[in-house]
Amino acid sequence: EATESMLLRLAIAAKKLGHPNALAYRTELESRFEVARQRGDFAGSREEALFQLEIIGDTETAHRHAITNWGVQREPPDIRLLARTATSTNDPRTLDQLKVWVRERGYEDAILSRWLR
Repeated sequence: EATESMLLRLAIAAKKLGHPNALAYRTELESRFEVARQRGDFAGSREEALFQLEIIGDTETAHRHAITNWGVQREPPDIRLLARTATSTNDPRTLDQLKVWVRERGYEDAILSRWLR
């Protein structure tokens, strides 16, 4: 529970399993994300996007965080998350931009390909 990424994984698993700690994990994450926003710290945008998507079910907010995250991190989980949220929110502009990014770099990812179709 020490890091947001680990706590998020616990929260997602707890929610899916109906574990009694699910609400406590969610509340703790909400608190941590709020503190980070107040500090102007957006380093945890990937985790907050996943939180919004998996725990809250708010695809629009998840997509906004995924876009913010893409501005600072471009690792495989980041592009997958952005493609997933763009698909969920029906954002063809972002999907088109990602397709160009992938094509220009010769990037290959079977999971990503599903979201970019």
